[in-house]
Amino acid sequence: MSKDFFHKFFLFFLTFTFLFFGHIKKSIAQSEKLYTLTISDLSYEEAIESISKTTDLNFIYSSDQIPQIKRVNIQLKKEPISKALNLLFDGKKLSYRLNGNDVIIKTITKAEREKLKSVLSGVIKSADQKDRLIGVSIYINELKSGTISNEDGKFSLAIPKGKYTFRFSYLGYKPIQKIIELDGNKELEVLMESKDEELEEIWVYGKEEEWHIRKMESSNGIKGYFVKEAPAMLGEADVVKSLQLLPGITGIEGHPGFYVRGGNNGHNLMLLDDIPIYGSSHMLGFFSIFNPYIVNEVELYKAGLPARYGGRLSSVTNVSLKEGNNERLAVSGGLGSLASNLMLDGPLFNKKANFVFAVRRSYIDLLFRDISNTSSATNDLSFFDSNFKFSYDFDKSNSFDVESYLGSDHTGVKNILSNDWSSYFISGKWTHTFSPQLYAKLSGWHSKYNAEYSVNFIQLLGYKSGYSIKDNGQKSELLYYPSPETSIVLGNELISHTFDYGDIQPISDVTVVDGKPATPQNNLETNFYGSIEQQLGTRFFLRAGLRYSRFTSIGEAREYVYDYHEQDINGNFYTITDTLFHGKGERYHYYDNWEPRISLNYIVNNQSSIKLSYDKTVQYLHQLTQTNTPSDAQTWVPSNRYLKPEINHQLSFGFYHSLPKLKLEFSLEGYHKQMYNILDYRPNADRQLNDNFETQLLSGEASAKGLEFLVRRNKGRLTGWVGYNLAFVDQQIDGINDNNLYPANNDSRHQVNIVGNYKFNDQINVSMNWNYASGLPSTFPVGKYEQDGFIIPYYSERNGFRLPPTHHLDVAVTVYRRMNPYKKNESSFQFSIYNLYANKNTYAYIFRQSETDRTQIEAVKIYLFTILPSFSYHFKF
Repeated sequence: MSKDFFHKFFLFFLTFTFLFFGHIKKSIAQSEKLYTLTISDLSYEEAIESISKTTDLNFIYSSDQIPQIKRVNIQLKKEPISKALNLLFDGKKLSYRLNGNDVIIKTITKAEREKLKSVLSGVIKSADQKDRLIGVSIYINELKSGTISNEDGKFSLAIPKGKYTFRFSYLGYKPIQKIIELDGNKELEVLMESKDEELEEIWVYGKEEEWHIRKMESSNGIKGYFVKEAPAMLGEADVVKSLQLLPGITGIEGHPGFYVRGGNNGHNLMLLDDIPIYGSSHMLGFFSIFNPYIVNEVELYKAGLPARYGGRLSSVTNVSLKEGNNERLAVSGGLGSLASNLMLDGPLFNKKANFVFAVRRSYIDLLFRDISNTSSATNDLSFFDSNFKFSYDFDKSNSFDVESYLGSDHTGVKNILSNDWSSYFISGKWTHTFSPQLYAKLSGWHSKYNAEYSVNFIQLLGYKSGYSIKDNGQKSELLYYPSPETSIVLGNELISHTFDYGDIQPISDVTVVDGKPATPQNNLETNFYGSIEQQLGTRFFLRAGLRYSRFTSIGEAREYVYDYHEQDINGNFYTITDTLFHGKGERYHYYDNWEPRISLNYIVNNQSSIKLSYDKTVQYLHQLTQTNTPSDAQTWVPSNRYLKPEINHQLSFGFYHSLPKLKLEFSLEGYHKQMYNILDYRPNADRQLNDNFETQLLSGEASAKGLEFLVRRNKGRLTGWVGYNLAFVDQQIDGINDNNLYPANNDSRHQVNIVGNYKFNDQINVSMNWNYASGLPSTFPVGKYEQDGFIIPYYSERNGFRLPPTHHLDVAVTVYRRMNPYKKNESSFQFSIYNLYANKNTYAYIFRQSETDRTQIEAVKIYLFTILPSFSYHFKF
């Protein structure tokens, strides 16, 4: 190359360097100059114009780049203009570049934003027991957004890099505020301390006000860490009984289970750590199978059901159990008037694993054995529960849980009536973390439920029968949290059902009952689901989900073809015209359904929100009652060619408002449900599970509508709520009540609950609840006629009358004490009274021929309890 070339290149380089550094110097001088500027509630364009007039800067942008609605507030007091520019163009959606006096505004693409994000993830636990806390609110002050911890206590937030103030809040725990600077992905373990140090008990809760306003679904729950103590019947606190004190959830004294928004007891999906449970109550529903010592949290969904749940019409109740603590071996337990509890938990394998074991047994049957009075000794009541859970953390990305349950229940009057059930399951769950934003769960289980019935009111017709259902299930799920505003869930579930109806056997040699047992049935239930939860702007939250379900009948099986006709002289109304045999493994019949779910939440302000939801739910298993008397032992039958799946459509709305200064929350919810293929027995039906049981059932439609009002106070010495429920439940089934509409058996029109809890000090706590409920529909005789010297009653239309309303007041006093001031050894004593003013609530009426005047029929009122005191002692060390 020639010298002229190098000479020209050198002159060009000097000129370029002079111009470049001159430009840089001018830009630096511009940015270092100090300005005083006030921008108050201006649009972006108005703010840009104001800055341009105050400075020598020229802005280069397109009007479609900048927000049109968002208002801006900026104030500078002798500060560089770069501060205002950084506030306007914060690098989240817009950025800027200085080119001399020119400010070039650039839109940041989604891909560029993702590169600039950091992920904060972690797990939230209780500080003492190291239990994973579900539903903890994580709020970012600067972004005015956040999330909640999932069912594993984990959370993930993908947000732009920077310094943020995080607030962790959870009812019953001290809030935590952390300032964290994110310059890359970080993992965090948050330990939250309980506000109170007394013995842990079960009580109903509402979410923190902020998330009570923002959550999507209509739900209520129970936490296992509250000192708020409910009056306990016979010394046994019960989580399901606590739920029944809330609007929309109805419990009936002496009846197992509960009713949610017009559905029956069999329309509620009961889950124990995501495992389906078929028998969930003890002693005619006065207690549930969920031992309160091992319960971590219970969540019940009434509307806005997540797509991951299905298989029942009305509600989902998911009970999560505690994990063992990782610090030391702990023992807790209690003695009550009815039963005793014992729980052990502690660490294993150098604190990489933990276990928890709890057992509970009643001893009324043991006391009865020592009573010499033979009339008392004929009654027999007992129940038993045991739970075991083992958790192992392989590393930060993998954990494994093994869980088991074993329980049984016996209720009977010897030689007259007996209802027994037993149940067990064993399950395993593996959780894997692919990244801070992506989780996977894989679980499997095996369960079996057995029920036995013995009925001998009339020796000639006495019989006993057995029944069982066996499940093998698998569930896999992906959870993805791409941003604080978005969460995605995808999953599938497979459950293999085997129904064995056993034999129907005569009680004695003179019994004439000789039923043919129903053929065992095998079914495969397949579910696929997906949902997305998305924040739309600052005021709207949307959750949309879709669930596909398929229910397949699988051989080996026998099917009958029926020809229905008018009832003949022998009482028969059908004829078997053909019998179909299906080979082993043959898939001979199926139903499938799409189940859309959508929920919308509009945030009016920080204290108010409006919610709307639509749910379609489908139920393929039907719960039947084999006796006319209430029983904890439940019978389930699958859908088949004649029994169609039950289908429910629900529209729900709600208004929620909180008053933080008064520590009050208000809610008003309304709903309308339309249900199809609802089952009921024919008049004078044979309820034995014989080979033609489907012929004894009729199907039709039902509708339910209602309003639910709740005002609640969750903070302070005095806590509690007042709830009111107005409900209408009607059914129309061809073949019943002359095909006319009639109220359902669980149509309780009005329900009022008043619950209060007052904490005098750290040692003494007083609680009460008062319940009022309208009487249930019933069928009474309205006339009589004489036949062969006997008076035969003539009954009204189906459920044409109502029982009297029921009401009772329950109170409890709990005294706590610390056994060792330097260790967490605690104990408590509780004295409670059920039905303080001894009201004789009507359980039923029986109608019989009068002994004094054989031409008359008399009504006899049956009630279960009047006043019922109890005492219990609880300890933990």
